[in-house]
Parts: sequence; structure tokens; C-alpha cells
Amino acid sequence: RMFILEFYTMQKTEKYKYPLIEIRGKNIYLTKEFRTSLKDEYFKKQVEDLIDLALLNAKEYDQSTQLTINEKYSRADVCRLLNWEKDETSTIYGYKNKHNTTPIFVNYNKSDDIDESVRYDDRFLDSHVFQWYTRRGTDLNSKINREIIEDYKNDDTVIHLFIKRDDDEGVFHYYMGEVDIDLKSAENASIGLTGEKHKVAKMNFIMEHPVDYNMYRFIDGEK
Repeated sequence: RMFILEFYTMQKTEKYKYPLIEIRGKNIYLTKEFRTSLKDEYFKKQVEDLIDLALLNAKEYDQSTQLTINEKYSRADVCRLLNWEKDETSTIYGYKNKHNTTPIFVNYNKSDDIDESVRYDDRFLDSHVFQWYTRRGTDLNSKINREIIEDYKNDDTVIHLFIKRDDDEGVFHYYMGEVDIDLKSAENASIGLTGEKHKVAKMNFIMEHPVDYNMYRFIDGEK
């Protein structure tokens, strides 16, 4: 018998309080608490509206694949859809290599008042190539970046690129698809002002699906 809240952090578990379903063997049941709540007609109507909305939104997504190109996802969505056991939103820090998957999240247009020490020049070089910088304070010799590159070389990870235009998108990023690393482009670099430089590495990603022209104009264009 298993209740479905294991994916969430303790904070969210306390917030949600009760799971909606439980699994017994091969069968799925509504929990006692949820069944009891559904006896309230107002609550039941809200649940039905939510299901209708979810089904409507689902039409925008390709149900035959984990992730749909050009559609929006939060970090929590990605953890769930890539079959990670837990919501690791709070520890992804831009990217994470786990369970043979490497989701990378990029904020494309940085705020004007952002600290120069984190003003990365992540950008599309053209519709097929994306220039990416690693986390500040890490370079090609850092464990996390070495693991990603070695796993990629050994065909042990799939790299997924997610981009949000700017902070107005909130927690959501657009899925750009899987990418390959142009290994010849990988090199150590630095960011920040003179006298306050921080090590990083940069490399080019080759897009498996070249970015759609309208999406490119939306992400890269002026507001």
C-alpha cells in the first residue's frame, strides 16, 4: 500500500496534507480523505473544473513523449516527467545530472540590475547552436561538469535544454529539446568585472531540433 506524496518535499507534503490517491498492489484508489471531501458539492465542482482545465491544457502537449518542444515546464514538472523520485527544484541550481538525464535551465534575458558576477552570455549563435556557460565557480575540472561531459561521451545521459525569456515567465521554461555537446567548443572561461572574475566553462550545444523561428524571435527579441 503506497500513498502518493513521496515525490514532494517536506514543506509541500505538510501543505498538501493528504494525498489524493493510494496504490494497493496493481490497483489505484481515491484516498478516504479525498472521497470524504468530494461529498461537498462545491468542492466536487471545483475538482471537476480543474480536471476539465487539465484535459484542455493537455491538448497542447504531445502525449506520446515525455516532453513537448516549445511548451512550458517548471523545474518540478521536469523532475516528475523525467521520473526522478523526488522534487529537486531547490537543488538544481541551473542544471543537474541524475538518472541518465541532465536538464539545463537558462534565463535568457538577464535583468539589468543583476550582479555582473552571474551575467552569463548564454545565447543562440544560430538556430542550430546554443552557447552555454556552466555554474559560476565551476569549470571543466569541476566534478559536476566532468560528469556531464563524460556521461555524454559514454552515451550515459540525455541533455535537455529549457529556456525562459526572462523573469516575467515566473517558474516556467520553454522546452527546446535534446542537445548534443560540441566537445571541441568546450573551454574554461571567466565572468564578472575586472578584479572580480569567477571561473566558468563554456561550450556549444547542437540542437537536435533547430529552434523554431517564431520562438527564437520571442526569446531573443526586444520586449
